[in-house]
Amino acid sequence: MVSDIITSTEIAHILVVEDEAIIGRYIQTCLEKSGFDVSGIVSTGTQAIQSAKDTLPDLVLMDIGLRQDLDGIEAASLIQEQLNIPVIYLTAHSDRATIERARATNPFGYITKPFDERTLQTTIEMALHKHRLEKELRESEARYRGIFQENQAPMLVIDPESLQVVNANPQPVSST
Repeated sequence: MVSDIITSTEIAHILVVEDEAIIGRYIQTCLEKSGFDVSGIVSTGTQAIQSAKDTLPDLVLMDIGLRQDLDGIEAASLIQEQLNIPVIYLTAHSDRATIERARATNPFGYITKPFDERTLQTTIEMALHKHRLEKELRESEARYRGIFQENQAPMLVIDPESLQVVNANPQPVSST
């Protein structure tokens, strides 16, 4: 499955959120060498949210230890809630409390600095793949719900083990 992502002709656009300019440029170089497009490099949580809204990247690489307004975890949470863009944390912080706060936002990855280019590339590819699968699942579920709920004929979902009705579609009220 990973090879599907690696050989894909679609270029992923990645927003880098890093408050150290030298590290941000290094990440950009690594990403471009791996075939990704950097849609922007920003240094604050507020800039990250605005840039994500403006450019709609495929993924956000987020430093947790941002020094201004919002930290990376707060910014990532808002980006995920508002825009459904996957976030990978890229940080020097690996203490238990930080990891637990980050975990609560359901990130698509967590890379500890210093990192190597291959780890960065692989983590991004896996996150993009997982995000695509989740999107396909949501779309499939929405189609199923639409068919099930809007069908005029009675439909039941029965648990094959207990033979209990698990779900039934709503029936239109008869005018007879």
